[in-house]
Amino acid sequence: MKALRVLFIASELNPLAKVGGLADVIGALPKALKKQGVDVRIMIPKYSMIDPKQYPMQRIARRIPVRLYNRTYLVNVFTTKLPGTSITVYLIDQKDFFADGGVYYSKTALVGTFKEIERFLFFGRAALESLPHLGWKPDILHCNDWHTAFIPVWLKTIYCCHHPFYASLRTLYTIHNLANQGIGDLKLLKVANVSTRALPSLERDARNNDIDLMVQGILTSDAINTVSPTYVKEILTPEYGERLDPVLKLRQRDLYGILNGIDTDVFNPSTDVHIRQRYSVKSFEQKQINKAALQQMCGFHVDPRVPVFGMVSRLTHQKGFDLLIKLRKELIKLPMQLVILGTGDATIEKALVALSKRSSRTMCIFLKFDAKLAQMIYAGSDFFLMPSRFEPCGLGQMIAMRYGTPPVVRSTGGLADTVRHLKTGVVFHDYAAKALLAALHTAIRIYHNPHVYTALAKAGMRQDLSWGSSAQVYMRLYRKLLASHS
Repeated sequence: MKALRVLFIASELNPLAKVGGLADVIGALPKALKKQGVDVRIMIPKYSMIDPKQYPMQRIARRIPVRLYNRTYLVNVFTTKLPGTSITVYLIDQKDFFADGGVYYSKTALVGTFKEIERFLFFGRAALESLPHLGWKPDILHCNDWHTAFIPVWLKTIYCCHHPFYASLRTLYTIHNLANQGIGDLKLLKVANVSTRALPSLERDARNNDIDLMVQGILTSDAINTVSPTYVKEILTPEYGERLDPVLKLRQRDLYGILNGIDTDVFNPSTDVHIRQRYSVKSFEQKQINKAALQQMCGFHVDPRVPVFGMVSRLTHQKGFDLLIKLRKELIKLPMQLVILGTGDATIEKALVALSKRSSRTMCIFLKFDAKLAQMIYAGSDFFLMPSRFEPCGLGQMIAMRYGTPPVVRSTGGLADTVRHLKTGVVFHDYAAKALLAALHTAIRIYHNPHVYTALAKAGMRQDLSWGSSAQVYMRLYRKLLASHS
């Protein structure tokens, strides 16, 4: 059987250009597919933040014309390798769009300011124009989130009839977070050089005088998937559908839920160079050295009898921080220590800083992104807290289990799919401060029963959290897409 050829197109890639969990997925899933025999490659913008000394590059194409806004820009394409692999990464180079800022222009860019939308519309169009210049033709374009959602639209309009090269291409569109949609006014279509008359999906979307890129990705891709089986069911309901549940129901037959994994080579407590003491299931007692180091760094009393709860997260309401803030009086009284790493909503940041000042001996907050510190928290905490309002998949709870740190989670999305109550973690159901408080009390009781706690932690470490089985599901879906259009 001929090897599948798959091109991942995304805004982020770990470790070249990482902001959130999307980068982790794009950096890990292709490696698992490669092991399954897929000819897989990745394409991202050539951001100025990507260091050519750290990631040696070679230019393979130059001065490719790309039309946007009735103006023609010239694009160069560079290649590098995904570190530690033979996987080719294509970098789209255009100074007008990618020379300034990081992956996104601002914190709000995940949602999509118009400047951000212009940037990623250009990237999507440049990705398509560059394909004939790569010396390699994919079977599947695997698009990710709103940043690449317009690629299937162009394939069905501008490229469908006049460019035979593109006729056989199939698209899979992965929704990593339905809440971030990329919505712009109708000027967006002028930027993209497409009329509302080009597709029924555009005409329908334009009725309220804006265009939702996520909607277009859903309606025009050959298939759509989300990143956990539970989340795919949730988003078909008004509660979790972010106003797109009617649109998703139109494509329900082509909608799949495939659970994310983690890169178990990167997230491995027995080889992690960022933690104080390496350990495994067999040497689990060594984990206590990491706890003591974390307590000391946070200014806590170094005491093995007090459980440490860790959080590594964007500081948003999605992640349940409103529940945590409601419990501020109770948190101070609980016999526990809490360390939080992340940035996000300014109001949440302010509230957490104020709370940590009131209880500096039991609560510590780091308002930054720090990959090394994140690993120290995963390894040094006794529990990992994720009280999310919704969670498409979540990687934190899986990384935590890999490090023998049982998660305390709300039963939603991928958290419901990966954490089993009192088997690998503590699970609560109602999105309410009272329910979270009860879960914290349960975790503290478990911690003071060393036999039960150790069994819980080791059960999490023994789980298969790798991408292996999910990669096989993706392969079957790729094959199905090709077979249905052969």
